[in-house]
Amino acid sequence: MISVICTTFNQPDFLEYQYKLSKKFIEDEFEFFVYDNSTNSNLENQFKNICQCNNIRYFKVPSNGGNPSQRAGFSLNYALDHNYDHYGNNIAVLDSDLFPISKIKFSKHLKNVDIYGRGQIRPLPLETGSDYTIHKSLFNEVRKIYNGLCIGINNSEYKHIYYFSNQYIVLNMKKLKDFNSNNRFLPGNVNGITGDCGAYLHDYILQNNTTHQSVNVEYMPEIKENNNIYQYAKKELSILENGYSELIDESLLHFRSGSNWQGHTNQIQSERLENLYSLLEGFLNESN
Repeated sequence: MISVICTTFNQPDFLEYQYKLSKKFIEDEFEFFVYDNSTNSNLENQFKNICQCNNIRYFKVPSNGGNPSQRAGFSLNYALDHNYDHYGNNIAVLDSDLFPISKIKFSKHLKNVDIYGRGQIRPLPLETGSDYTIHKSLFNEVRKIYNGLCIGINNSEYKHIYYFSNQYIVLNMKKLKDFNSNNRFLPGNVNGITGDCGAYLHDYILQNNTTHQSVNVEYMPEIKENNNIYQYAKKELSILENGYSELIDESLLHFRSGSNWQGHTNQIQSERLENLYSLLEGFLNESN
């Protein structure tokens, strides 16, 4: 049994899609948990109603302040502690705008590593090129992280930290030593560098020689095969120059800036959402 955790904030529609797609595509025996970090009673009631209708375990995160990254980090730390203390399962964390779109088995990743997820590196070096090109180049390096070694990055000329973000992470909770006592997913300054959610995992990984591996990511301009993902990417690229979504391990669609922290105009975000929902409906309705 594995616990699949989603920390929600302001998109009830995302939760319903995420849960239904999880039921369709996750091959592990799992239980789905929602930890609600919404900030008004209307949203809270919507999340509660979705959970009640779908038999999802719902928990409200204690009130917490700070900027969005701090709230997100606090929320996930709370969820991890609460879930492992009460259920004792290994945990897969899905960001609220992350959607399974093909068969996926979280437990297979934990056969060889104790942490598997979306790698991050801070700060970004100065490079030229489009946003997705920069991130792809860096990500190819981050994927080489094994047993505390970051091949190709440690020898570079800029100081950095690497870690795993709250966007997607699978955790072997039963093997992670003192994991609950670590800051883990709070953003902050680590070794003189400011990182987003998960920054403190940099020191944790090094100090504990934790086995870990990063996912494969495809950005929208890289999608070439003429299928439904291609059609989605084509539309996304017509709305935003470089697209904003990304495909993780060919099985999870990450609709980046789902809460619109990026500040896209209402028209752009509305078009993005229409494109997203059309894609997700297609996956839900297709036969296995």
